Amino acid sequence: MSVESIGFDASDSQLEEGGSTPSLRSTLFNTLLIDCPWSYTDKKTGGTFKSGAVQKYPTLSLEDICALDVSKITESDCILFLWITNPLLFSHAPKVLSSWGFKYRTLLTWKKKSFGLGHWMRGCTEHLIVATKGNVKPFRYQKRNFLETKGLKHSQKPEEVRTMIDEIADKVFGSRARKLEMFARVWSPGWDSWGIDIDGKTIQQKIDEYCPQKPTQGLIIDEVTNV
Repeated sequence: MSVESIGFDASDSQLEEGGSTPSLRSTLFNTLLIDCPWSYTDKKTGGTFKSGAVQKYPTLSLEDICALDVSKITESDCILFLWITNPLLFSHAPKVLSSWGFKYRTLLTWKKKSFGLGHWMRGCTEHLIVATKGNVKPFRYQKRNFLETKGLKHSQKPEEVRTMIDEIADKVFGSRARKLEMFARVWSPGWDSWGIDIDGKTIQQKIDEYCPQKPTQGLIIDEVTNV
């Protein structure tokens, strides 16, 4: 019996050590890292008028972001790490969490060692919202919710945050951890990475195409041949 004949895509499945049998863990995701391409009312900012998000990449409206069918690709128990900027913290984040079915838990603040931009104050911080759905217990991560690093390229985020998420996912889900980064710029080891910069497809296209596969009931592992 081949892997394909029991409902696995050999190119997409995670294989157990040795690569001979597919893992029976769900192909739905339980850990999300999302840095949305938020749309702002000011299209051109900064001294060169080229600092606005729309000058760097295609943006999405709040309505389009809320409409993403995140529930289709996630397990019932799931942790969401959502990047948000100061202007949108109270206006956009609550609506997105509600639309996607997540409950706010806490946040991490990232302070950049740069002067920043802003109409009211020089903004040098961004925030990583931590939200959950289902029956995810408090994971009591023993590090502070504040991170200070040098300023990075536009929309680039510190790798320390990914390391933190890896540690939390391992603690909460163990070997069942299944991590997805949406609106990713580059692929990261141990993650599924979706974004236009990776394969030219929008997040909505990836969600529409995604068909989580489940093993056949009563599967006998001994009958699965090597691939």
